[in-house]
Amino acid sequence: MHGLPCGCGNEGCLEQYASVTSMVNNAKKSLSEGVRSSILDYSNGDIDLVDSYCLTKAYENQDKLASRIIMDAGVFLGVGISLIINLLNPPLVIFFGGGGKDKRINFVTVHTQCHLVKVFI
Repeated sequence: MHGLPCGCGNEGCLEQYASVTSMVNNAKKSLSEGVRSSILDYSNGDIDLVDSYCLTKAYENQDKLASRIIMDAGVFLGVGISLIINLLNPPLVIFFGGGGKDKRINFVTVHTQCHLVKVFI
């Protein structure tokens, strides 16, 4: 099974689908393909300046592209976390990093159908 290439040398790592970096890269790719979005409003129209702030602001204003990108990342993260929870049965899950620091977006739509765990963001 092949997925997106990762900086670690492997393919298909969760980071390539559910990280803040992946969300920004997805936004830039969609914008460069001509998808219209208010994301560009927050980068002065420059695709190269699109960052997590631009994505967050567009999401807050119900931008369709930003919403889709964030929800997709949340689903991938939810699936990944579900697999870990079902395999290892941890007592809690803690999220950290770029996405966890931004309290304006809770993009973690963790669709777990498994054990009840504490999730901290």
